[in-house]
Amino acid sequence: IPAVARGCGVFGEPAAAALAASAATAEDSRRIKAAFEKMAAAKSNDAFAEADIEFHKNIFRATQNEFFWPIAQMFELALRECFRMSSEGDHRHRAIDEHRELMLAITSHKPERANAAAALLLRNAAQDLVVILGRDIFGKKARAAVKQPA
Repeated sequence: IPAVARGCGVFGEPAAAALAASAATAEDSRRIKAAFEKMAAAKSNDAFAEADIEFHKNIFRATQNEFFWPIAQMFELALRECFRMSSEGDHRHRAIDEHRELMLAITSHKPERANAAAALLLRNAAQDLVVILGRDIFGKKARAAVKQPA
């Protein structure tokens, strides 16, 4: 599963975020913000994961580029499990802050900031999964887990 999180970077989420920052309509921005607000308000791991999926799908839609739409659909099933597992960690506050930064970068139409925010979010999400699962993407046991700051 951490490989899937890393794969999102390889398959373009930082690029999609930058493109969304350039191309998002007011309605796209509203959808991204609404999904973020659902994440921030989520009381359960399942609600958080569903809002997280909605958030990322809205980024791909906001690109106005049909190339990115199937990528969002392709990863949805794998990401659902990824997001469900990662929502169980103690890093949710940091993840919400990172999603907020990505949302703000896109809705303020700052492509470079959006690219960097998406790349950071994905790197940290992949690392969170390594900590949660106790192994890296190759199945090697992770070094002693370091507790994420609250």
